[in-house]
Amino acid sequence: MARLFIFALTLLNFFATSVCAQATCSVDTIKADFVQVGRSLAIVDHDILALPDTGATLAQVLKVHTDLVSVTNNVDVTTRDLSVCRSIPASDFPGLVDGFRAVVEALKEVCQDFVSKKAVFGAFPNAVTQLKEDLRDLAASVAALEQAIVGLAPDDLKSQVQDLSDEANAAIAAAQAAF
Repeated sequence: MARLFIFALTLLNFFATSVCAQATCSVDTIKADFVQVGRSLAIVDHDILALPDTGATLAQVLKVHTDLVSVTNNVDVTTRDLSVCRSIPASDFPGLVDGFRAVVEALKEVCQDFVSKKAVFGAFPNAVTQLKEDLRDLAASVAALEQAIVGLAPDDLKSQVQDLSDEANAAIAAAQAAF
């Protein structure tokens, strides 16, 4: 029995080491993640703007929900990729700030458009409940992303990254308050 236990621990250690060894910090991957988040935000923004002011269908509103979940998932991937980094060279960080800035700008646009279409969403009370939950999930994911990127930022860029984080938080809070 003891041999089986030792074998199981050895096997578990092997797999844990293998998985951890595969998770490496890659600035290029993180930049690509930011691009993907931006793309998914553009899709949600298109979905929102495509909603007619009257006569929207439940299917159109549910597409916003589905695509907003995709944004949250993409933010989570970016956070996960950032979290494996113990540090990022200061020379590489401005590119990450640019990617984060693009995401924040797109996020602000999506949140403003959410507010502008509040009446459309209001026609679907159950959908509004789901969208509120989606916004809460997005806020939590964005907060984790912010924590990861602010924590890695070199001192000379920390305030810039924090300012962008504050802008993202304000935009999401405004969208949440509207609903």
